[in-house]
Amino acid sequence: MSTAARPLRDAAARISTQKVGGPNPPPSERAPRSVSGRHSRFVQWTKLGLASVALVLIALVGILPQLRTRDGVLPVGISTGGHEDAESLHMVKPRYTGLDENSLPFEVTADLASQESAKSDLITLDHPKADMTMKDGSWMAFNATSGLYGQKSQLLDLSGIVNMFHDSGYEISSTSARIDLATGAGEGQEPTVGHGPSGEIEGEGFRFTERGKTIVFTGKSRLLLYPDAADATKPMTPPAGAN
Repeated sequence: MSTAARPLRDAAARISTQKVGGPNPPPSERAPRSVSGRHSRFVQWTKLGLASVALVLIALVGILPQLRTRDGVLPVGISTGGHEDAESLHMVKPRYTGLDENSLPFEVTADLASQESAKSDLITLDHPKADMTMKDGSWMAFNATSGLYGQKSQLLDLSGIVNMFHDSGYEISSTSARIDLATGAGEGQEPTVGHGPSGEIEGEGFRFTERGKTIVFTGKSRLLLYPDAADATKPMTPPAGAN
């Protein structure tokens, strides 16, 4: 009896196996499913890659304007220093105009202006130029290597190579000068030399009032007059960039 039962158990086992697992599909039916799976994974990775590229482009759109500002492409920009001077401002080719106490105009320009913050009154100037016009149309102009301008006080401190020009034909040079644009007066405490149509003069300093109507050389001074200065009253041509 045990011998006869073996075929039945084997048959049952075969039947059970066929019901659970089912017949293996031929290779021709398995291949499309495998290719379809690889295609789906490729599509997913492609979508992820495109999303990453989009995020990078969005980030560049936000960063590039800031980089252009820091490189000086824009006239006004934020400094590239640390946190302490993150609010400092720079302006290319600034121009400041105003009226003095007698309602006479003055103008200050420079190659570059720097300000610690928007609230700061002092402005540092690179190669500043300034000019003042008088009631009769005469003028006095200045240029220097560097300068410091107070917007409220209207004081202009010049340093480096300082040159002053008067339209009567005189040029005065020194290494520092303080110009009060509100009153039209100025002074310097460093050695000063001047020359013009009627002679040459040197002093240990200088001061002027009324926008250069009166100029005084202070300290030990030396004056050399030209005996035959025919053009002593000839007006001087304004220096380039003075007006």
